[in-house]
Amino acid sequence: MKKGFNQYFKFLLVFLLSFSCATHKSRQQAANLKKTLLTGNVQKAIQLVESKKFYPEKRSRLLKLLELGTLKQINGDYFQSLKSFEKARELSDKLFTVSISKKALAAVTNNNMDNYYGEIYERSLIRFYIALNHYLIYQNGKYEAGYKFEKRKDKNGKDIIKKIIVPEKILSRNKKQFHLTAARAVMLEWDAALENYHAKLAGDTTYKSDLSSRIFGAFIHEQIGSRNDRTIALKLYQEAKEILFKNYNIYASFNGHFKKFMKDYEKLPKLSRKTVKTRYVKETHFAVDLNTFLNKRIQVLKSHKSKQLNITILTQEGYVAEKRARRIHVPLPGAAFHGSGNKGILSFTGMLLNSTKGTLPSITFELPEVANKKVNKDIELIIKDNTGKEVSRQKAVLMNPLSEIAFQSLDNKIGSTHVKIGARIALKHIAAIVAAWIAYKNAGKSLAGKFIASAMYATANKAIAVSEMADTRYWSTLPHSLRLSKLYLKPGQYGIYTKTFVNKKLSITKVKDFLVTKDPQQLINLNLY
Repeated sequence: MKKGFNQYFKFLLVFLLSFSCATHKSRQQAANLKKTLLTGNVQKAIQLVESKKFYPEKRSRLLKLLELGTLKQINGDYFQSLKSFEKARELSDKLFTVSISKKALAAVTNNNMDNYYGEIYERSLIRFYIALNHYLIYQNGKYEAGYKFEKRKDKNGKDIIKKIIVPEKILSRNKKQFHLTAARAVMLEWDAALENYHAKLAGDTTYKSDLSSRIFGAFIHEQIGSRNDRTIALKLYQEAKEILFKNYNIYASFNGHFKKFMKDYEKLPKLSRKTVKTRYVKETHFAVDLNTFLNKRIQVLKSHKSKQLNITILTQEGYVAEKRARRIHVPLPGAAFHGSGNKGILSFTGMLLNSTKGTLPSITFELPEVANKKVNKDIELIIKDNTGKEVSRQKAVLMNPLSEIAFQSLDNKIGSTHVKIGARIALKHIAAIVAAWIAYKNAGKSLAGKFIASAMYATANKAIAVSEMADTRYWSTLPHSLRLSKLYLKPGQYGIYTKTFVNKKLSITKVKDFLVTKDPQQLINLNLY
């Protein structure tokens, strides 16, 4: 029995520690990606994500596809990015049906052993990037040169993965139109997905509506240009104003009274709009700018007479707030287990906890948290022609404060997460105490047995702590914020400069050259990292 018990205890330790090793490796890979991106070497970052070392486990495949899709998009490889995001959407939809086996494993180990399902806002933004890539392919009229991986046989008949170079392909008019139509179809499917989220999360302050879906969706419908699509675009801009008021006033970027708005969120539907606006909303300049932008678009679509703005600039700024681990320590109240004599397991537990008090005074575990990274700077876009003359100056209007959305999404779940982790840790400690109790009894409840049991529990306690490393997986290449601008430019060569104030210091930086053609509409995709 003693031999069997020792094997059981060793299995318990190996079982717990194996998960901490996997978690540590995942964190290291994520840290390497962020470090590489901060150097500005996007191509090296792509190679890192494509490597077998980056999230190799099947349960993190969705995250690998998301990171790769964003990096390809930043690099201008829109067709390759599109393929990654389409795979991600398909996988995300499959994962929406919960994997029972993974959930069961996570219940006794930690959330790192579960599938990465993506937060609701992440699943929503997959649609944004698919639509964006479709439109950029339509606009550029080509599939960029790239590569794909195919399974082949080597000389010995073994399966190998070979990298195949794919040349650039110029698209026909019909194929270009296909991508424009596909962008529109994605917007419609996105709207249906958001309706599903909204129905499930009614009355909750968490993310369930997306300004990007309305504003970028309106842009796409405007490009289709039919009377019906212009009517849809008008409706979407109007809906954006409602979403800003009802759902985005929980974010500090848009509302100076966001805490009060969140606290009484469930009461607000019973109040008049005027009352809510007076008591709970203090518009920030970001909110004023966005409302002004939306009102102008609504006016244009209603009047049909305003000057056509032919350039839209989508600004993707910074990187989304980091998801990290916060260590929690819970004291071990050994004295609470005394009182049932010296024979029972409760008294033994008290003895055990008191005996480890000097070296292990608490149960330790981790909780995931997102840094509260607010949008705190304005971005002004200065456009100069090829002679260096300034021809336009536009605000990059805040459309989505993604870091704040990420923070709020996790903050809303932290209570339930704490309860689940607490229950899981309790089960692990019960198992460790029972194991120590068996060892103590096998040793005849002697002083030596007490020492062995205490050492075993102390070791198990450490193993439990490292096995409870928080699940810090997240879509790290998302931007900190999404912004939009519209203006008119004559055909010609131009440069975009950004004007920002950082730590009260003015910074004007050239970020991109671009060519304006005779096309009636152009989208400039601007990545500021």
